[in-house]
Amino acid sequence: PRFERFQKSLGLSPYNADVLVRDPAMAELFEESVRVYAKPQAVANWVVNAVQAEANTRGVSAREIGISPSRLADLVKAIEEGKVSNQKARDVFKGMLGNEKPVGEVIRALGLEQLSDDSFIRQAVKDVILAHPGPVEDVRKGKKNSVNFLVGQVLRQTRGQANPGMVLRLVEEELGAGEN
Repeated sequence: PRFERFQKSLGLSPYNADVLVRDPAMAELFEESVRVYAKPQAVANWVVNAVQAEANTRGVSAREIGISPSRLADLVKAIEEGKVSNQKARDVFKGMLGNEKPVGEVIRALGLEQLSDDSFIRQAVKDVILAHPGPVEDVRKGKKNSVNFLVGQVLRQTRGQANPGMVLRLVEEELGAGEN
């Protein structure tokens, strides 16, 4: 049956597999999306959370919320590729409902593109390091939570658009904090 296949072949958690098999429309949306983008767990998380919530709110089936399997797959792919953060992706999802705009266009229209431009982010990191000598000194003394403060400042300066993983790596690189 589908439940075992979702777990064994596709590696879904028992919870996600259970939620999907209870709703044939969601299961179909999930399976068709995975055919387009073969990351079952990531796709399942979106179907089980965002799609189900939207369908419940509107009192319709997963098929009637206005997003095709291929567009849902494109959204998950954009998140996995770092084009939009997971938390901003909710807004992108809402912006994709009921239209056929490509995910990249929706991300740009909403101004939610996650920046992964190394030189731009590196400059923001340098600016934050110069502006916050206290936390920088704390990091050099081994206080790891000060790294998080500096990362937060860079994210604030870039209005949340910088790729957080890249910011962390660059802050640690600039301060030599990742070596100990």
